[in-house]
Amino acid sequence: MDRYAIQCRFPSGSVDPENILKLRTEKSVLQTSSHQLIPNEAMRGIAMKTKTLGLTVLAGLIVFCGLSGCTAAYAATYYVDYDSGSDTDPGTSPTAAWQHAPGDSNATGNPQTTMLSAGDQVLFRGGVRYSGSIVIPASGGDQGPLRYTGNGWGSEKAIIDGGQDLGGSWTRCASADACGGNPNYMHIYHTAAPLHKTFQSGFFEDGEFLWATQEPNPPDRFHYDRKDGLRVIPISDNTVSHTRTSITDPRYLTQNDPDYYNGAYVIVWHIPNVTTIHRVTGFDPATHTLNHEDLGQDVYDDRDTYYAVLNHLGFLDSPGEFCLDEANGRFYLWPLDSDDPGSHTYTVCSDTSGIYASAKHDLIIEGFKVQGHHMGIRAIGTGAADIVIRDNEVANLLSGNDYAVQVNGNNMTVEDNRVENCMRAVGILAGGSNIDVSRNYVRRTSRQGIWFMGVEKGRIVDNTVVEMKGTHANGISVYLHHEDVLIARNQILDCSSALTYHGNSEPDHVNNLVIYGNLVDGPANSWGYDMNGVKIFNNTFLGPVGIPVGDQNVVFVNNIVHGGGRGDVRTHNLYTDLMWNQEIRYGWSPGAGEIVGYGAAGDDYLPIDPATVFEDADTDRHLSPASPARDSGTDIMAQLPVSIFPEVDFTLDLEGKPRAQERGWDMGAYEFSEQGTDVDDPDGSGTSGSGAGGDGGGSGGSSGCFISILNPIVA
Repeated sequence: MDRYAIQCRFPSGSVDPENILKLRTEKSVLQTSSHQLIPNEAMRGIAMKTKTLGLTVLAGLIVFCGLSGCTAAYAATYYVDYDSGSDTDPGTSPTAAWQHAPGDSNATGNPQTTMLSAGDQVLFRGGVRYSGSIVIPASGGDQGPLRYTGNGWGSEKAIIDGGQDLGGSWTRCASADACGGNPNYMHIYHTAAPLHKTFQSGFFEDGEFLWATQEPNPPDRFHYDRKDGLRVIPISDNTVSHTRTSITDPRYLTQNDPDYYNGAYVIVWHIPNVTTIHRVTGFDPATHTLNHEDLGQDVYDDRDTYYAVLNHLGFLDSPGEFCLDEANGRFYLWPLDSDDPGSHTYTVCSDTSGIYASAKHDLIIEGFKVQGHHMGIRAIGTGAADIVIRDNEVANLLSGNDYAVQVNGNNMTVEDNRVENCMRAVGILAGGSNIDVSRNYVRRTSRQGIWFMGVEKGRIVDNTVVEMKGTHANGISVYLHHEDVLIARNQILDCSSALTYHGNSEPDHVNNLVIYGNLVDGPANSWGYDMNGVKIFNNTFLGPVGIPVGDQNVVFVNNIVHGGGRGDVRTHNLYTDLMWNQEIRYGWSPGAGEIVGYGAAGDDYLPIDPATVFEDADTDRHLSPASPARDSGTDIMAQLPVSIFPEVDFTLDLEGKPRAQERGWDMGAYEFSEQGTDVDDPDGSGTSGSGAGGDGGGSGGSSGCFISILNPIVA
């Protein structure tokens, strides 16, 4: 952090305290009277309002102003170094840092007793592993936000790690009998099981996921709950049955010992398209029936269902698998990378959130890496408002259907974060009003990538969501009562279900959902529930689009779509595939400006070959020079929510190129350009579009004030 001096001089008796200092930071830098520049990053989020009491804050500097002038004192900056700090130190410099942060239950001494105030900063030493979790104890205010910064000094990001060391010594199984009859006993070791943990707690070898045993073995270990990796119970086979509390399967449940499945669990696919995990409660060899805890929902009786057995020692058959014997307190493991567990570090996730802010406001959480927890970063609760979560990495969680990042409140921002490898988790869940989720990269979180629940005025812009493949997983979802939501310029890649939305059974409520300029790789669906007011413009849909006839006031224009799509207004779309009902006999015909192929007279319409539309139909969805989508769209600027979201530049395509470069608008997410570049970017290394900022603003201050930069504090 840089240090600043502020000096103010006013004629005696001539000062209105409300006008002492007026500074604006909408531009990228702030110009001072000495012609030096202060980076906007140092100013972002800092309150500039001067109180009648004579107090203002500028970049961590408290300024007291009276009628005769101003004097300066710094807002507190505290330093945390988990490796080298001490809670007996004052915490006010890198060389006298605390070990623990305020809000950590393990803090003692000074960080335990320090009362944080608006404008304070808590800076963590970058690159240092911080063992534990933090419940932020205070809020910011008019004097500035409270900041927790993980890369405030040092290099890289501070690592908020909840991983708990398994510890103990390892013993190799001496025989199959000593290892539950497992013929792979020579590869299997055991140690004492951690207290108060289950096999679903999340175990790691050197930071890599370990997998609970599963029969049958799933093809994708990370998405082990996918129904296509479970054992099928055919609806057509009367010898196999499935109820809420039992599975009868004479094909595989053939063991003679009624205690064979003691300690095991089942994972079951059931209504409403979910997989849930339940403890085995008994086994009857005579009827080949496995009893388990009640599912809490009915099973399907009109289609195949699916199940697998989890956490059974007899099924431990490959490297990286484990079984937690809860009854005997043992943890069995086939090491992932070698036959010597003593050469590795083994950890289990904590049951906590890495960073948690409950009912707080005016807060910035930035620059952390959070791992090894049940959940990552959360800011929720009554009164939660004006919170920014940015530039964080959240990874290696096992959440059991919970959240890597969660916000719920008013004026909440989640931007420039990277969330990945969070098993059975939602990447980013948001609720409330004035919600901004922008420029995040979310990969492999098993459930939703980005999920809005009950948001009024919210935007999901310039994000990349990749590889959401668990059961009931979606790339981006907007559900329940929502209003004025924008989904724009996102890349949603390699997802089983890429984009979904539905209403809240309020037919007279106008949702005003706008879906604009996205690359959507996978099915996109409205689930109905009286959606009213949906505008779908200039997207490239690589999968089918389902919109039920009950959705009202739907506009579907300028899209490239791989089958489906519907609208009360439907024009200027190009179809690379057609759904079963997009045929003449069902009364379907292309709308104005729509592009399909035509067969012989009286034949059905034909889809357009994707190879003629894109640079590469498999890897690069930019328009080819001869693409029929070039200049075939229509100008939809008047229908875009420019007044609701003035910070978004709607004149740009997915990668920031201006629309209508030639004779008119192109169809799809990308405007054609001779200099087009590939932004099908699943590794998150590139960028996807760029929004315009606000309307700018000047710099300056009241007469007699100037700002000068003093010597910086060296990290």
